[in-house]
Amino acid sequence: MISILIPFKNTAPFFRECIDSILEQSHSDFEIIAVDDHSEDDSLDIIMSYSDKRIQVFKNEGIGILPALQTAQKHATGKFITRMDADDVMPKDKLSFLLDALKQKGQGNVATGMVQYFGKEKVSEGYKKYENWINKVCTKNTFYEEIYRECVVASPNWMMHKEDFDLISGFKEIQYPEDYDLVFKWKKAGLQIHGIKQITHLWREHKNRTSRTNIHYQQASFFKLKTSHFLRENKNKNIVLLGAKKKGRIIAKILTSQNIKFRWFEQDEKLIETKVMGVQLLPYNTLISN
Repeated sequence: MISILIPFKNTAPFFRECIDSILEQSHSDFEIIAVDDHSEDDSLDIIMSYSDKRIQVFKNEGIGILPALQTAQKHATGKFITRMDADDVMPKDKLSFLLDALKQKGQGNVATGMVQYFGKEKVSEGYKKYENWINKVCTKNTFYEEIYRECVVASPNWMMHKEDFDLISGFKEIQYPEDYDLVFKWKKAGLQIHGIKQITHLWREHKNRTSRTNIHYQQASFFKLKTSHFLRENKNKNIVLLGAKKKGRIIAKILTSQNIKFRWFEQDEKLIETKVMGVQLLPYNTLISN
């Protein structure tokens, strides 16, 4: 059996399509653990309208996606664990593809696949670039090599053995953005990620997506998380920061807040030799020559 963890909050316009796509899966041996994160629309009524015994509904013991996932984790009984977002859609063979990969690879592995954005409005160029990049990572299996660039696995597009999930304590002792932190957890535990050359998740693009509206999923949160992991993995090493534009300044702010010394290089001649946050910017060509 597969346990599918679904936190949901105010997703009424999309929730029925999401649930139907799960119930229509070619692999039917699963349970849905749906956790209501204090919805104020008809989301709870929608999920309660189903009579399928594979669906279980619980109230979030806290507030937010992470406590909702932790609540779902307590009730999962399947041999395999996966996650789903309440506004997305599963291709018909998603569970079969991921499960087959795990059966072939055995414990100590996580399975994922390719993604495809969709929506009523045109998907932005930024999201299309991310889709192309994450699918490239998936097909080449370069997950850990690319981990510091962006989150390398889509949050609702993975499956793992419950024994491995419990071994790393699942969504416990984790921080936002939880999907990204979970991948770092896999890396630290020595779990291998294996990509399937099939689209296993349909990612809905709309203006109310949590990644668009919640502060936990904004750029600064991702930089704070990956910088903290980078520093833990590279203790006592000389830190070099390239670029003093928006992203560079986010990282510099994190480093200075922790009193971590670093050298900062910039290509823009207008900025070279100036000080930003008390740190002098050095010419990029001097770094290359060294």
